[in-house]
Amino acid sequence: MKAAAKTLPGMSALALVLALVLLPAGAGAVCPNTIEMDEQALWNVHACWTAFRDWFRPYFNLQHDHWDGGWGWDTCDPTQAFPKMWNSAYLITYSLADWTRGPWHSDVDYYRWAAGSQHGFRFEPEDVCCDFYARAIWGLFTTDRVEMACPSFNGHTAGVRASTMLHESTHHIYKDLSHMSNPPGSNCGTTNCSDDWYFHYLNSYPYGSLAGHKHSMNQIQIEFDCDLAEFGEGWVPSTIAIHAQSEANSFMTNRIRNPPGWTCGQPRPLIPGSVNPFTYSRARDQYLACWGIAGRISSNCDDISDANDRQMCRGMSTGTQNPCTSMTDRNLQLACYGMSVAPNYPSNCHDITEPGMRDFCFSVSSQGSQGSCSGVTNPSEKALCQAMTYSNSSYCASIANANDKWFCYGVSSRTNSYCANIVQ
Repeated sequence: MKAAAKTLPGMSALALVLALVLLPAGAGAVCPNTIEMDEQALWNVHACWTAFRDWFRPYFNLQHDHWDGGWGWDTCDPTQAFPKMWNSAYLITYSLADWTRGPWHSDVDYYRWAAGSQHGFRFEPEDVCCDFYARAIWGLFTTDRVEMACPSFNGHTAGVRASTMLHESTHHIYKDLSHMSNPPGSNCGTTNCSDDWYFHYLNSYPYGSLAGHKHSMNQIQIEFDCDLAEFGEGWVPSTIAIHAQSEANSFMTNRIRNPPGWTCGQPRPLIPGSVNPFTYSRARDQYLACWGIAGRISSNCDDISDANDRQMCRGMSTGTQNPCTSMTDRNLQLACYGMSVAPNYPSNCHDITEPGMRDFCFSVSSQGSQGSCSGVTNPSEKALCQAMTYSNSSYCASIANANDKWFCYGVSSRTNSYCANIVQ
């Protein structure tokens, strides 16, 4: 299935005209055609969707004179270079699902970042092997471009190729950045291939607003790789996700000079003050918790991947405190003790160290007699707090994220049919 829920993104008429200006073609030679791991499986998802092809050619700025003549401009054969670029552009544009604990950025952010038409460069194939995978070239007397060399099409998954496209695009977006000396033990050897990490929290800025927030080349590559690995849509082939996570952690170890204390597989850091005790790192976990809490069926909680979220679900679904005792996050444990037996023991919320979560807990645990969610500042989190406090699902209507909204409807009304709408 293709991503039918996502329509083709738009582009300005000026950008479209500029992108279609044909510049002198390159050499006619082509890289060897090979069958890459899961390339065909990904191709089967969009099934040679020509409407997407016709959009991504000018938007990413791949031009006929460079990608014809054996590179596969008009073919639906994913062993050839142009269809492989098509596959990677499809991943950049459609592959990610947005959740409260990830990904780092939305697919809208990433396809805007990689769009040659928006940043004044084009993608070209280059029949060279094997000194580099891809490289960005710019200057006064040359055409700004990203050259995709043969190794990008041979031995790379579509996901790694996509992250390489984002890496090289960053050279054009931030021409003041260049690779620097490597950290001790780097596998780059004597070649400078490392960058600084421009630290930000997961929720430092909303999805769709990445533009203008500086990232280094390796940083954007790592963030996309990990997002693809952990928050890819269900149709993303598993091998693509596995290779993406492997590259993310390898690059973090070998190519980041000031590691942020995070690696792929760990929760992304949140701005201190995130207060929602019902925040999930996996859509499947949110889906199961909704069924468990809304329907008071604790067996639905059993397959939740995070141990604290699993025990919170069991406590809330059974109306007992016993499941809370094994929770390792003290603030979440206290919230579980209070909310699971509402309105009997709101005093359990007293020692929660995060003020917003403490108010969330007091409000829900007392059913409004000791709090009204006034200390919860995030609008969507406040709506969930109020809906659960007053058992009034009408508060849920203002929540922007669709899955969070359905979760709110389910748990606040104790009607588990709402949970079926949560997209996993």
